[in-house]
Amino acid sequence: MATQDFVDPRVQKLWSDLETIDARSSLELGETIVPETLTRNDSSERRRKELLQGHLGEDRDLDLSRGYHILATIGEGGMGLVRLANQAALRREVAVKTVRPDRLEDATVDSLLRESLITGRLEHPNIIPVHTLSTTDEGPMLVMKHVEGVSWAETLLDPDRMPPRFQAGRDLFEAHLHILLAVCDALHFAHNKGIIHRDLKPDNVMLGNFGEVYVLDWGLAVSMNPDDEGILPLVSEIDTVAGTPHYMAPEMVVADPEGIGPRTDTYLLGAILHEILTDTPRHQAKGFPAIFIEAYRSAPVEYHHDVPAELGAIANRATAADPDERFPDTESFRLAIANYLRHRDSYRLTQTANRRLGELQEAIDQWFADPDQDESARDQIYLLFAPCRFGFEQALDIWSDNMRAQRGRRAALQTMADFELRQEDEKAASLLINELSPPDPELLERLEALQELLSARDSRVQRLQRIEHAVDINLASRERAIMAAILGIVWGAVPATHAALIRMGFIALDYTTYFIQFFGPLSLAAIVVFTMRRRIIANAATLRIIQAIFVNLAANFLARFCIWLIGGPITTAIAIENVIAAFCIALIATLLDRRIWAASLVFAAAAIGVALAPNFALEISALANTFGLFAVAVLWWLRSPAHQAKR
Repeated sequence: MATQDFVDPRVQKLWSDLETIDARSSLELGETIVPETLTRNDSSERRRKELLQGHLGEDRDLDLSRGYHILATIGEGGMGLVRLANQAALRREVAVKTVRPDRLEDATVDSLLRESLITGRLEHPNIIPVHTLSTTDEGPMLVMKHVEGVSWAETLLDPDRMPPRFQAGRDLFEAHLHILLAVCDALHFAHNKGIIHRDLKPDNVMLGNFGEVYVLDWGLAVSMNPDDEGILPLVSEIDTVAGTPHYMAPEMVVADPEGIGPRTDTYLLGAILHEILTDTPRHQAKGFPAIFIEAYRSAPVEYHHDVPAELGAIANRATAADPDERFPDTESFRLAIANYLRHRDSYRLTQTANRRLGELQEAIDQWFADPDQDESARDQIYLLFAPCRFGFEQALDIWSDNMRAQRGRRAALQTMADFELRQEDEKAASLLINELSPPDPELLERLEALQELLSARDSRVQRLQRIEHAVDINLASRERAIMAAILGIVWGAVPATHAALIRMGFIALDYTTYFIQFFGPLSLAAIVVFTMRRRIIANAATLRIIQAIFVNLAANFLARFCIWLIGGPITTAIAIENVIAAFCIALIATLLDRRIWAASLVFAAAAIGVALAPNFALEISALANTFGLFAVAVLWWLRSPAHQAKR
């Protein structure tokens, strides 16, 4: 990117600084850029040196060999050298930091002195305690607590180097976030003391073997407190680029003293979070000009879908180009990360539930693609839906504002409601749809359509049931069998008695006695039917049978009356009555109950018998009435529900 693309006049100063930086051929992008001079104010520099000299005293006779025994070099930075030493007086191991011999110059010496004063001022659990500050022939010597561990940067490159205490009950990703929280605590404390670090990066964080987290290398720190003038560099004195390019905030790139403040450190924390999320630094361009341009612009990052959206949003906000768009302080940034960690269980449950939602959708698609599957495939759909829905609801119990869980739960309910609608299970679909908030208009419309369809179908079913009930010939079969048996006895006994009286000479066979004989059975039949009406008239079919019986009687009466009018013989009337009975029963068998066809044959045989043996017309008629109606009674009895239940 060409330099003329920038319109900020402060960038012109940057490019002059870059010429100085490029001149240091040994400086790498990942190293800290230390300004050649810490201040352009000569009077402030003299005052600082005078105060430091007074603080350290005139004694320069303290020799490392007298009080401290060097054991090994344990760390080396851009300008400092950290060695492990044994403090003879207290018989303990300490860390001794001095300036690198090849960097022993005013700027680096002053930087170490400044770091010593700042670190000594910041007594915090996440900042290494300072034991003493002195001078030797090698320059300033800072004696600090010795911490056994590794730099955070090493664990990011090689996860196996992470001290086990940091992963107790956590995965590696969560462990890194908890380390970041501890770094935030140290920075929040420093900011309250008026100190800005300016060089936060994983290389400057030490992880102890017992779970300690220490923010190191305060060599570029500046004070926001005007009372520190002449002792510590002030923010207002910044006039050149300093820091690590991979992590720099835009205001650091242009060395803007008015823009550098607590939100600058917040930017650096966001850059570290970016590295945790992506395994790459925030700024990755090649060469100093390109990386400074990238840092200056600090465009938002489009994170991969595997990166939790909440953390991606936090990282982008913390590294916004405009300081006013960042978190107001490191504590707000820390709380955002802490909230994510509290929400993480909700995210995990959501991810699991989303996987089950995918399986549910696939199972439903397979079910409708192959309708010949057995019921176990349908049962599997319900077995998938239950934990899927429960997973989303558990996630929302932990964090009610989890948008992914809210969307997932809604999708699960919609998917299952669609399934139930396609299955035409109106009640199940209605319960699921009623749980959707806001309602789903498309599902509501489909539910209403299904309800209308089922209502119409139910009306048809009810109508068919009413028709089925009306024509069910088995209803009241037992009661009708009893009625037929009674009528068989009565209608068999009356003609038989009539015949006997005639044979004994008590009466003559004429129409008078014949009509009297007719009205007797008719009256008895009416009494029997009336008495049993509530039990034998169970539906339309049984009513039709009763009506047919009385139609038969009416036809018999009309036949007798007509034959009497024309003067025909009584035996003719008896024969015709049996014919009428045969066809009446045959008609009932044809239209209502085919089982009683046999009874019609009895009356047909009786009609022929009367025609062949008219002298025995009454006896034949009596036998036909008795056996014909008893045949009907037996057939109805055998098909009665009570008899069928016994079988």
